[in-house]
Amino acid sequence: MAHLALVSDATAPASTLNYMPFSQIGVAPENLRFKEPADAGIPRLADTIAAVGILVPLLVRAGGAKDAKPTLALDGRRRLFALTFLEGKGVVTPEYLVPVIFSEDKAAQVAATVVANDERVAIHIADVIVAIGKLRKRRYDTAMIAAALAYSEVEVKRLGALSALDSRVIDALRSGKMTLRQARLVARIPEKEAQRHFADLAIDASLSDHRLLEFLGRGRTDTGDLRLKLVGLDRYVAAGGRTEGDLFGEMQDTLSDPQILDELWVARVQPIIIALKAQGISGFTAATYAYEAPDGFERLPYGGKLSDDQAAAIKAIDVARAAARPGQAIALEAEEAIPEFMAHIEADLARVAIADPSRAVGAVVLFPSRDWGLGFQAFLRPMPEVIAADADDADHGVVGAGSESDDRHRPQIEVPRAEIAVEGQSNLCHETQTDMATRGLMRDLADNPAVALTALIAQLFKTLVLVCRMVGDSALDIKAAPYEGKRRNAIESLDGDVWARIDARKDAYTASGLRPIPWIETLAYGERMALLAELVAVSLNVREDRKDTIRHAARAEAAEIAELCSYDIAQHWTPNEAYLSIHSKAQLLAMLGEMRRDDLRAGLFKKGELVAFVAETAAELRFAPATLAWRRAADGEAAESTPPESATDTEVV
Repeated sequence: MAHLALVSDATAPASTLNYMPFSQIGVAPENLRFKEPADAGIPRLADTIAAVGILVPLLVRAGGAKDAKPTLALDGRRRLFALTFLEGKGVVTPEYLVPVIFSEDKAAQVAATVVANDERVAIHIADVIVAIGKLRKRRYDTAMIAAALAYSEVEVKRLGALSALDSRVIDALRSGKMTLRQARLVARIPEKEAQRHFADLAIDASLSDHRLLEFLGRGRTDTGDLRLKLVGLDRYVAAGGRTEGDLFGEMQDTLSDPQILDELWVARVQPIIIALKAQGISGFTAATYAYEAPDGFERLPYGGKLSDDQAAAIKAIDVARAAARPGQAIALEAEEAIPEFMAHIEADLARVAIADPSRAVGAVVLFPSRDWGLGFQAFLRPMPEVIAADADDADHGVVGAGSESDDRHRPQIEVPRAEIAVEGQSNLCHETQTDMATRGLMRDLADNPAVALTALIAQLFKTLVLVCRMVGDSALDIKAAPYEGKRRNAIESLDGDVWARIDARKDAYTASGLRPIPWIETLAYGERMALLAELVAVSLNVREDRKDTIRHAARAEAAEIAELCSYDIAQHWTPNEAYLSIHSKAQLLAMLGEMRRDDLRAGLFKKGELVAFVAETAAELRFAPATLAWRRAADGEAAESTPPESATDTEVV
């Protein structure tokens, strides 16, 4: 960091930033433009200096005995003219302090007169951003700012956008905790609370570009949208769709009218749906590849042995499909591409008919695809129900109602709707609340092996009995993934405690030299159950990224687990300032109401003061807000059930 000093004479150490009165500085004769008069742009430069000061120090040398001024500027002649202009208008006085850097070395002085424009002392970009913000507030237009600061107009627009950032973001940028790229990403977020949240993450050294891009991608539609492959940008614009270019030139252009894009995509595939309907096949559209079958239909069977003739016939279809891949000869957005897609779908339907002549395709789901622009999935009609006429029929394998091979009689799972109050809060606030509630439930579940065992058995029952799954490569087909919160800085008293236990067990396993099953067998029963609870706990994930994506089924299970665990997050954690800072003042005051500390004076606090007061009060009372609770749906609340796979009545469990 440069040393700052105020000097009144020309005796100052070299390469030191100083401040000198304007009246003591003149232009050095060796300045390349020493004899040039003030130009017409000086008044504009003067206005800039009046608004933001002199941002770049002048390179100076000590004056001689015959010089009129004790200090002479090797560069900065126009800035001195501008100060003279301001002095004449009474804006500055002769004592106005000018930042200078002395150059005592003769070679450096010569170099300064020639390359000063390229070798200036660097000014921090955060200061430039703040300066441009001040100029904008004084209603300077982009061209005037660009001329005054010697920036391109595009760069002024970009830095002007950054000047609207929350001051906490600017501070993080100035301190080096946040990169300029991250600041540009944050500038695309309109909510100040969200900006402050990411600034705090940067200050804590826990902010990544990936996390910012993930946040910005939610609800954003751009020219990389897969639907645009089939629709085409020209068709979208012709229908009134608007595009918005990225000011910083780092992200794809935004499509401002995603509903138009969706309508155009559906219209594009409509001829395919009509053609399928003519063949007695239902056509559906989906946002992406769907694992579950539409109501009343079944997924294609996995695997199955084919005869040599079947294999040869399917291979011939696959070869023909590869040779006539959609989009190879015709642009995907062209009208002629739709018949190509239809031919491809018909080839796939023929493939299915060869593999299983006894079953008929009843539905095709169309969805945007990265490779072809349009993907599709075929689904089968359910097996016809045949009632056995007598015992002999049953003995000969005739499928009757209620037999184990009739998937239509799989019991379904009732899903109560969760009534969540999300009005008036941001998606970031909702995500943070559900993230914290997940971590809290994880902590209590890890302390309850019996509940973890119940949850694990229930998951196996759902996977193996209630829903069909493909067999994987493992001996046990149990899918598990750790909650991604560990990669987001675990909270010490919640999931951090659980991960610490697991890390200790990992160390013990590594030291044993055994494989997993033999090592677990060496553990005492209590240790084994504790490990089970911890592993089940870290697979918990009930976080919701947006307030319009309520996961009702997951919430119902979380409420059931919470009840069995006697869940109480306040036993381990109370809201801290980092958590509370993303909430609005109205939400913070509501929390005080929950704590019965709704002091009227709290409404007069500034946001930062209110956050600190709520955090202190919550810690004192061991309080956690109701938004972090997992509650069962009350009796009589609206419920939605998983749709049955056929028209047959299903048992509800």
